[in-house]
Amino acid sequence: MRPIVPTVALLCCFMLASFTGSSQPGNGNSSDRMFLRAKLYNAAGYILDGNAVAFDDDFSNGYDRDDAVKMMNPGENLGMRRDGRTLAIEARNVVTANDTIYYDLRNLSIQTYEIKFAAKYMHTVGLVAVLKDNFTGIQTPVSLTDSTFFFFTVTANPASKAFDRLTLSFLSPMAAAVLPVKFVSTTVKRNSGSNSISWVVAEEMHITHYNVERSTDGRSFKTVGRVAAGGNASGSAAYDYTDVLTDASLVFYRITGQDKDGRHNYSKIVQTDAAIAAASLSSWPNPLTGPQLQVKISGVAQGNYQLALTSMLGQKVYSSTQRIIQGTGLLSISLPAQVVNGQYLLSLTGEDGSKLQQQLIIKR
Repeated sequence: MRPIVPTVALLCCFMLASFTGSSQPGNGNSSDRMFLRAKLYNAAGYILDGNAVAFDDDFSNGYDRDDAVKMMNPGENLGMRRDGRTLAIEARNVVTANDTIYYDLRNLSIQTYEIKFAAKYMHTVGLVAVLKDNFTGIQTPVSLTDSTFFFFTVTANPASKAFDRLTLSFLSPMAAAVLPVKFVSTTVKRNSGSNSISWVVAEEMHITHYNVERSTDGRSFKTVGRVAAGGNASGSAAYDYTDVLTDASLVFYRITGQDKDGRHNYSKIVQTDAAIAAASLSSWPNPLTGPQLQVKISGVAQGNYQLALTSMLGQKVYSSTQRIIQGTGLLSISLPAQVVNGQYLLSLTGEDGSKLQQQLIIKR
């Protein structure tokens, strides 16, 4: 038997046991009433919280006296959202295709959790239950005849502890077997002034397009781009999208695969690395009085760059190719002796055409 954390969760578990026993709300015969219970455990195996759903046509799908509002724990909470309320016990009609349970997770910490799902008398509904993790994009079948153990991890990414991370949908066997698309991988790479998002998919079933969605907090997303699908139903396909940004703030991305019937799947949520400093080019001494010029390059993407010195008349008096690693470079340049005194433009040009410039005065 697993240990129990002595909090409100203990009372909740007693309520669930009572609710799923012989004395239950509703007016009909409860001997074969359908139930789905969920219990939340921490990494040490302690039970933290739980909830239950009862399915019977004697119940309504709205909030009423047969439902129980959740008493919040000081620690982790696993409730369900219905009509603007968070419930510990929900009584609703017999489940039908496309019904959804919206779980509500609160006060999670960085660790791996386990949820145990236990169904009772639900094998007769002829449906398939699928748990969607909106953070990872992974969909997990939940047995309606036996127990299912689902593990999920909360990380430093704030999106991993979103209250609406988990939803459970009831689908027809055909709909569950033909999900619109399977996301194999999703990555993001930060560049200077843009982010490159790439994803690989398999089993594109009637997918029409992919929406690229961006968020600043990992919770609220908006569509920033659209990529047409290739329609490769049997193999894999790779896609990419460049999101041009005016700042270097931390951002999150996810991809939505949309099919012609309006169904969609989410990829896992990915986030950019720490913000890149604004790109800059500086040199010293300035004015230059000797043959050696020190050049510092910061905040640029890794790659090859052309460093050039051009007179005010447009004559290029110096040019070299420089390889910049990890966005920063410190160079020592020996200028030719024939470069005369005057005003010059020092420039750094990237492979993508981006350019940094600084005025340089030579007095030798």
